[in-house]
Amino acid sequence: MLRYNNVEVVIQGYFSFANSPYYAHKRLSAVDIYSPNGEEVVSPFTGELVFYRVVHREHVSGYIVGDYYIRLLHVKPYQELGEKIVIGAPLGRLVESPFFYPWTDLHMHLEVRGKPEFIRASGGLRLEPSSQLLEEMEKCLRETEPLGEAKISGKIILVRHGRYMLVGLDNKVSGPITPLVVEVNGVKGFIDGGIPHYRHGIFISPFKRINGDVIGFSNILLGVVDEYYGWGFHHFVVDRRRLKVYLNGVKVKGIGLYIGAPFIKIIPVDWSNMDYREGDRVEISFMNVGV
Repeated sequence: MLRYNNVEVVIQGYFSFANSPYYAHKRLSAVDIYSPNGEEVVSPFTGELVFYRVVHREHVSGYIVGDYYIRLLHVKPYQELGEKIVIGAPLGRLVESPFFYPWTDLHMHLEVRGKPEFIRASGGLRLEPSSQLLEEMEKCLRETEPLGEAKISGKIILVRHGRYMLVGLDNKVSGPITPLVVEVNGVKGFIDGGIPHYRHGIFISPFKRINGDVIGFSNILLGVVDEYYGWGFHHFVVDRRRLKVYLNGVKVKGIGLYIGAPFIKIIPVDWSNMDYREGDRVEISFMNVGV
């Protein structure tokens, strides 16, 4: 669960703070939620619909929740203006945004705001993970070995040609972490984000802060911390000219990591040399160039 003061956000499915290039995701003031029910989403909050508009084919809705407001993108709500919604009830249908990349899956973008401003991109309030979520993350990390080398192996579980592939890893994880578990200066945590194509990510080690400002593992530099949010959340900036990711030795645009998803998304640069089928074994590796 996430919160801002008395606003509670209960997530079903997997989610990400940093798997997006947009401003709010660099400030921990937005979360993208991916539905386990396909296009339909259930409400992660209790509130009342007070705003809905389609702006340049982007669906924007606003709900009042206590003394605050929630801004949603990429959802066509089932409610009419003035209708209330409770946690777990059908909220609406996910819709494609004109700002999605080809590899972007349908999802709900959620922000908490102090004012009824739903069109402006800025204005979101920094979200806070609940103590229960942090404890679940810590428990999962204790049960998972960190990646010891600059490579990780697994099996292709889904191919969406021209868009992306999903790799289920040998070091299987469950619960609210991502499969990329690493150790930074003796502190174990996991990486959330789109690396390196979105140029930023978050290293999360519940309740712990690393000693230093460099995020990396096995002599691989992922990025440099530019802000520490508390709760063990380290936001870092990625130099994509320096960090490269490969699938079986072939360079890819990047990987997508999601909290609560046991797979890594592979985004190829050129599909002509990506003739893979579901079930094929692969190796993801990392390299720094120009060092």
